[in-house]
Amino acid sequence: MAKPHKHPKCYEANLANMKLLVSDKEFQNIVAEVRQTLGIAGGGLKTDDDMKRWSDSWIAASDAVLGKPDYYARGRAITDEWKAKKINSDEYYRRINLYREEVPINYRSGRARFIVEKFNLPENYQNHVDTYIVQGRITAPYHNFVIGPWTELRSNERLSTVRHIPVTFYTIPTQEDIRLAMQQVEWFAKHRGMPRYKPMKHIDRDLSIEEWYRRGEQFDPVEQKPYKTTTAEIASELLGTDKKSDAVRYIVKDLEKTRKKRFRKRGKS
Repeated sequence: MAKPHKHPKCYEANLANMKLLVSDKEFQNIVAEVRQTLGIAGGGLKTDDDMKRWSDSWIAASDAVLGKPDYYARGRAITDEWKAKKINSDEYYRRINLYREEVPINYRSGRARFIVEKFNLPENYQNHVDTYIVQGRITAPYHNFVIGPWTELRSNERLSTVRHIPVTFYTIPTQEDIRLAMQQVEWFAKHRGMPRYKPMKHIDRDLSIEEWYRRGEQFDPVEQKPYKTTTAEIASELLGTDKKSDAVRYIVKDLEKTRKKRFRKRGKS
């Protein structure tokens, strides 16, 4: 018999938090007001048919507001007052937000965001608050992080080939959050060819060996003339013994091999 699926602790915590929120009287009063404004029955929409009928009317009502001749003019008037310094920034944002929420689509998302801010919820609760308002179902974020968002891509980029992985946490991460996030990060890293570098303990010494080896000669201050250096001399000066001539050659070859592996794409020179 298969074992029952075990949810992450963060999901269980988030679900309990949503249940606690739903039991809050002030929250319920706000939800009731939002539902009344949006034309949603008291307990939320329970069937697919109810959801479709409401969605159609919600979209039509939004289009109707946007289609009013004076709608955009009123928005410009509020902005013009602010630019002319007839109202301060606080009053401007209060009025412009109310103006935007005249559109039912904006009102719906704006109220969910308002509830998240008012009740000090993590940002990833917004969709779940919206689900409760519209459908009366209690849902919760499964994780407290997401992979992303990515910044705007350049014209020659594709998201599938971008080789950096942003992670957004919505709460103080627990050890479980970090472990689960790392699983996803490692998957993205593997499939996008991201590098992993090992430490190079003697990089400064090895680069000095390479530079001396490639130069091939030194200047003798006594004789006042250049002379050809040997790997034994390089080994004596930088490795502590002239018996490590072979090590000098190995270090030079290994540096070039490492450069090729790290900095040259396969099939390109």
